[in-house]
Amino acid sequence: MYKEAVLESEDRRFYQHGPVDYYGLARAMLTNITTFSFKEGGSTITQQLSKNLCLSFEKDLSRKFAEVFIARDLEKMYSKDEILEMYLNITYLGEGNYGIQAASQYYYHIDAIDLNKQQSDILVKTLKRPSVYNPSKVN
Repeated sequence: MYKEAVLESEDRRFYQHGPVDYYGLARAMLTNITTFSFKEGGSTITQQLSKNLCLSFEKDLSRKFAEVFIARDLEKMYSKDEILEMYLNITYLGEGNYGIQAASQYYYHIDAIDLNKQQSDILVKTLKRPSVYNPSKVN
């Protein structure tokens, strides 16, 4: 359930595009221009994995370019399923937990495979903003 929730939230077209989703990038840019903010992100899961593995979290143009090149190399070396698995296993989910298995054990005392829909949805929110959506503080 968590895998599907992540795909729905982070990159709906993950299996349809390459390392960069130009449609998603254009949509994000248009939203950001019309709202005068950086509200929308246009990064694919592969780009996010690139950032998590190799780059800083600073928001600047040079990092974005590096992200694209690393993502391209990742998609040459690994299948989409392998990339998604790596992403799910290294992303930060708050309270010092990296990866879905560690977070499932920490917050719910169960294996990731046993997460229900509500738990999965909460952890997807945690993925986006761990300090705001902390499962330990959700009733």
